[in-house]
Amino acid sequence: MSENMQELKRRMKSIESTEHITNAMRLVSASKYKKAKNVFDRTSAQIQEVSHTMGEIVSAAQNALQEKEEEKKVCDDKDASTILILITSGRGLCGGFNANLTKKALSCVAEIPKDKLEIYAIGSKGREFFEHNGYKIIGECEESAERITFAAASEIARPLIEKYRNGEAAQVLLVYTKYINSLKQEPVVKKLMPLDPEEFAGSGRELEFSQDPKEVLEYMVPKYSELTLFEAAMESAACEHAARRSAMENATDNANEILAKLSLTYNRVRQAAITNELIEIVSGAESQK
Repeated sequence: MSENMQELKRRMKSIESTEHITNAMRLVSASKYKKAKNVFDRTSAQIQEVSHTMGEIVSAAQNALQEKEEEKKVCDDKDASTILILITSGRGLCGGFNANLTKKALSCVAEIPKDKLEIYAIGSKGREFFEHNGYKIIGECEESAERITFAAASEIARPLIEKYRNGEAAQVLLVYTKYINSLKQEPVVKKLMPLDPEEFAGSGRELEFSQDPKEVLEYMVPKYSELTLFEAAMESAACEHAARRSAMENATDNANEILAKLSLTYNRVRQAAITNELIEIVSGAESQK
């Protein structure tokens, strides 16, 4: 009986320590989530303005864009690869955040031969997964998504877009996590290149270009892709901290639930031990009469 009580006390102490750790991580993640969400909100507002402007430019230069893409198709090599930019976290303890991203990435490239797929990983979890499964890793950003600046995003996107423009890549895909709310985040796939004109809702205004529309697109499209990658990194950072906060909150609740059950079991065992001792005392007193 005493051995059972000691074992229960050890388990209760261990789970209590775990609960303190998960609760502290929940508080840290909540603070980081709030900060990352504020950065993402500001970035998203700027992206909306740029996207609206891009919509006007693409609508006005629709013919130039179609001609540019037709020229690109003619020049494309049949052996051109697909570039996949994957934004995951560099750490675990965030529930199914990374698993959902890798699953989404695999589903979107399921029909692409492995030797025609090139991975650029932002976050070590994505790199480790695809490297382990034998995919070609052409680059990795060691910084976490929340620490990526616009300059860093530009350095990542520029050579990848250049590979597309040179015909070395048939398309450039971006896989990241879209923020729905603090409790729900969804992995999504976005095509960075080639540009889809239907993605932009132009204002219908007629724009006049002082330069050739093709030259304007040559400059604007890469810049827009760089800004899109930066926004995706900021959004993924907010989603990561939200997922980690939820995971740690669930872990804390589970620890408290297990601790409550163990406390109830411990009290029952202790009460049974006290009852047995009382019975022995009473029995001993009765035998001496």
